[in-house]
Amino acid sequence: MSLKSVSFLALIGTLLVTVLIGVNFFNNIVGVLHGIVPAMELVPCVVYFFAGVSVTAFFWVFHRAQG
Repeated sequence: MSLKSVSFLALIGTLLVTVLIGVNFFNNIVGVLHGIVPAMELVPCVVYFFAGVSVTAFFWVFHRAQG
């Protein structure tokens, strides 16, 4: 496998995980707004979502740089 194809697979994997984290984040926001979930549950979700988006952006830039 070439470095470009490996970076593409990593991009797809992190994109899928980021989508799952984003859905969980959205569900927690809705839960907090309805009073079902405590507000402190948002802190780790924000960190996870930011980390997922950051890693996905890194792999997207890395994949594009492999030209």
